[in-house]
This record gives sequence, C-alpha cells and structure tokens, in this order.
Amino acid sequence: MFVNIIEVLKDNAIKYSDKIAIEDENNSLSWKELDESSDRIARFFLKMGYEKGCHIGLSGKNSVEWAKIFLGILKFGGIPILLNIQLKICELKKMVEHCDIECIVYEEQINTVKKLDNGKIKCICFDEIKYTSINKADFKMEKLNIVPSDTACIIFTSGSTSMPKAVMLSHKNILSNSSSIVKALHWNSDDKMCICVPMFHCFGLTAGLLSGIVSKACMYIMREFRNKKVFEAITIGNCNILSGVPSMFLIFYEKYGDRSFTGLKSGIIAGSPILLKDYRKILAMFPKMKLLTSYGQSETSPCVTVTDWDTDIENMTLNSGSAIEGVSVKIDSNFVLKVEENILCGEILVKGVNVMQGYYNDPIENEKVFTDDGWLRTGDLGYLDCDGNLYIKARKKDVIIKLGEKISPMEIEEVVYKIDGIKHAKVCGIPEKIVQEEVALCIVTDREISDEYIIEYLKQYLAEYKLPKKIFRFDTFPTTSNGKIDIATLKNRINGILDKGENQCQNAILQNNMN
Repeated sequence: MFVNIIEVLKDNAIKYSDKIAIEDENNSLSWKELDESSDRIARFFLKMGYEKGCHIGLSGKNSVEWAKIFLGILKFGGIPILLNIQLKICELKKMVEHCDIECIVYEEQINTVKKLDNGKIKCICFDEIKYTSINKADFKMEKLNIVPSDTACIIFTSGSTSMPKAVMLSHKNILSNSSSIVKALHWNSDDKMCICVPMFHCFGLTAGLLSGIVSKACMYIMREFRNKKVFEAITIGNCNILSGVPSMFLIFYEKYGDRSFTGLKSGIIAGSPILLKDYRKILAMFPKMKLLTSYGQSETSPCVTVTDWDTDIENMTLNSGSAIEGVSVKIDSNFVLKVEENILCGEILVKGVNVMQGYYNDPIENEKVFTDDGWLRTGDLGYLDCDGNLYIKARKKDVIIKLGEKISPMEIEEVVYKIDGIKHAKVCGIPEKIVQEEVALCIVTDREISDEYIIEYLKQYLAEYKLPKKIFRFDTFPTTSNGKIDIATLKNRINGILDKGENQCQNAILQNNMN
C-alpha cells in the first residue's frame, strides 16, 4: 500500500522503466528518467539548504519541466505552493507573504516573478535548476519519513467569486483522490492522456499529472489549451484520454464539430454545469468516449462525486453522480432553497479522505468552513436522490434574495439556454433599495434577440419574481485561468455600468430596464 505519490512513481520506475511516462513538445521521459530527473531536482534544493516542510512557490505553464520540479519538491519533503501564472505583482506579493513562501521557482516567461524584491525572497528560474551541476555523492537521497497526513501541496481556489484561499492538501488527499478518479475512468498503462487543464489548478494536478502517475498512463503535457494542439494530440499523438471544463470542449466543437474522433476512450468534464444539448454535441464528435460528469472543488482534492461509467447520455448531465470511495455527502437543511414543487435544496456537506487539511494561515475561514463535527461546508446547494446521486442547484453565495424569496440563478439560466441564439448566460443579483436584490441576466448571443422576447419566453416557465429586471449584453464573458466564468469581474463590470447610468457602453454591453 503506497502512502504518497512518490512511492507510486518509484514503483513505476522499476516496473515500467523504459516506457514513456511524460512528454511535451520539447521533451520525452521514461518512468525511470522521470524518477531520476526529479531525484536530481530534490538534490538541488537540498544543496540550496532547503529542508522538509519549507514552502516553495512554483510558477509556470504546463510542461515536463514543471512536473519534474513539482515531484522534486515533494521528494525532499518540501511543500510546493502552486501559483497562477496570471497573477499581478500585487497579488503575488500577498500570496508570498500569506503562505510564508521561502523561494519561488519560475519559468523564464513569467515576468511578474522577476519583478519581486529578490532581497526578500529567493527566485530561481527553471533553467538554473536544469543546468546546475549536482553531485549524487554529495547529496544522497535519504528515505524521508513522509506520512499520509503530511501536507503535500498548497493550491489556491479559483477565485471566481472572491480572493483565492490557500488550500492545504495532504499526501493522503491527493493520492486517494487520483486513485478514485483512475478507477472511475478505467485508466491504465495502455492509455495516453492529453493534459491541457492548468496543473496549478487542482483539476489539472489531480485528474491530470497525479492520475497519470497512478494509472501508469503516458502523459502528453500541453502548455495551454489550443484547438489545433488538442486536434494534433488526438489525431497524430494518439491520446485517448481528454478531460476539461465544458467551455474547453465547446470551443473545440466550434472548430471541429463536423468531424468524428473515434480514438477517445474517456475523460472528465467538470468545473461548471453542462447542458444536455451541449453534451450531445460533444459526444457527437467523440462517439466512443465515456465523458463522465463530476462534482468537486479545490477543498476536496477536487473530486467528491462522479457519474457511473454506464450512465446513459440522457441522464449524464442531470446529476453529478454518487460519492467516490472513502467520501460521504449529506445535505444541511439550515439553509433551504426551493427549486421545484416537491424538491428542497440545502448546503452540500462533505467528509472523507478527500477533504483538505484547511486553509493555510486562515483560522477565521477555517472556523467558517468546517462544522463542529468535521464536515466541510462546500458553499454549494443541492439535494440527493434515493440512489445517492447528487444534484447541484446553486452556489450559496450566488443565491438572490428578493423580498425574502430565495432565487437560484441556475434555475433561471437553465430556461434562458432553451432560447435559440443564446450562446452563454449568467444570472446574478444586483443591489436594489426596496426589494434588497434584483435579478440581472447577462448574455452572449449569436443572433439578434430582443429583451422583450426573452422576458416573454421566460414568463412561460418562471414565476414573476424570478424574471430579470435588467439584461446586460456582452461580446464575451470574462473567465478565470481554468475556464470558469469570472463572476467577480463580471459583477464589477455590471456595477460599473450601473454607476455610470449609461444605456450603451463601448461595443460590448447594453443595459435595458424591464419595467
């Protein structure tokens, strides 16, 4: 029984020594080479004087080098702090201070790291590690006593609604979660994964790099999602595993929707809801693929539930499946949202081997996020059916409260998406003096649709108090680095329009009062 991902890697290096483990556009390493090169990186940090438990920032796009450095930090007992490459200098400084980062290892192209005050923190470029001579005899790799409860890494939440929090995940968290994903998706050493989700996010790390190590599958690391590169990875590179957020798959569909790719075996689609009509489009491209929906968050390593391998297409998008092994889910009825005539939702609570150790250096948030008996408050609202399948219906902080009535943005969005020509839709609450909050609808369309038509359509399916008071039109929605809609930025744009009181703003946004 392995206690951490490094033990799995060592085992792979013995049993699958010369098999290709990982590759990108510039590099290709066998399991033995990946093990030895990450050993060398561990020795580099030992030579620099770093010890078990120190916090090492890691900033870079997906690459074989990034993966080697991540594993090398784990091997000497360090704790990699995974940094979003899009961070501004002010954000990076806050994270360095908050997480007690002693050193940042960065890719040459990440200019924000270069701007940090090097007098306060050591900054090391990838190339410095790559080309520094390390003598094996001087820095022997002694077997460290890394136990399952030790912190393995710190990952930041996506920050789509607020300032990202520093999530501490243990070796047990990430190993058990990646093992559950591999089991659910039937991945093995004959497979080849295309990893195009950022590995500094929990989804890309656990369902990508770590699951690749656990399954012994070959991993093709893509620097970032690009239609052409994914196309080449599937058609030329023989990748048969592809996971990502719905927007990624739909962008690929817009370019290659008229083709059929029969070589894909399976993958996970997660991060945001997927409509049945869009799911059908994706599977029309990948007719032999098992594309399983899943629910999770960074705080849960990330997977909580996953749909069953044999779930039919029509039911795949209705729910997020049942809890994975070692994980329990229950519904807290203290905050109740009515979504259908006989269905009441409460906050989703999670307990098990996937739940984080807590937020680093944040006792106030830790007290809020855990119940007295150790359940994690996810902040999401949903319900369980009699078979234990989880239905996600709203984000608690996104629920609109109007004259005391609780309104689910997702419920409204589901109806809006039925309108022909609606490409993207997002519902949120905006402040209103008398009724507390009003419903605002943000849309991206691919044809002309009048506000009056939208409202008349919604009236057929929604109660009067749920109808949008204002409709905002955008060319595109702002997104986070992992493809989710950046709700905080979207709301800031809306508030900016409301503050200006303008009926029309530069090329992108139109505001209309629905009286």
